[in-house]
Amino acid sequence: MRSSILTSFSLLFSSYASASSIPGASSLERRHGLTHTQVHPINIVIVNDQKNDVHKPFFPTFGENDNFKCGKKIYKRTKIMKSLSKGCQVYKEQRQKSPFPSVFTAFQTQSHAPLLEWPLRWRRTWFLHFRGSRRVVFDDKCCLVGLVIRKRDGKYETCNPVSN
Repeated sequence: MRSSILTSFSLLFSSYASASSIPGASSLERRHGLTHTQVHPINIVIVNDQKNDVHKPFFPTFGENDNFKCGKKIYKRTKIMKSLSKGCQVYKEQRQKSPFPSVFTAFQTQSHAPLLEWPLRWRRTWFLHFRGSRRVVFDDKCCLVGLVIRKRDGKYETCNPVSN
């Protein structure tokens, strides 16, 4: 089954500044009779129809108290939030001694903010040399985006939220 991802950007080029406010542009304004620039809405549509887009993870919406189910295992929200807070702490302090938090590139988002991934804490400590396959995904404002499982072939599987 082929997947088609349609992304539509609506760009609005607008500027209400006079050309005379730009150094050296006043002669251009007089020559062409420009008093101000105009607003030009432009729609750009990008269609990506590759077979590997079927494996791009989709993050479902979830509530503040939802747990996550990865396969048969359910991860409590408290465990996820502990991993998230540790990953955010390392990200904000810029004291990265390991490959984490790393940029999460498997999911293409429409926002300009980068998505980051941090290993889900298992047992009582983080073992960054043995990272595990479960990852917490968050944005640059430390908001939880979702939980994923990294497969051996480099693809990701999204974990689903489960209400309490």
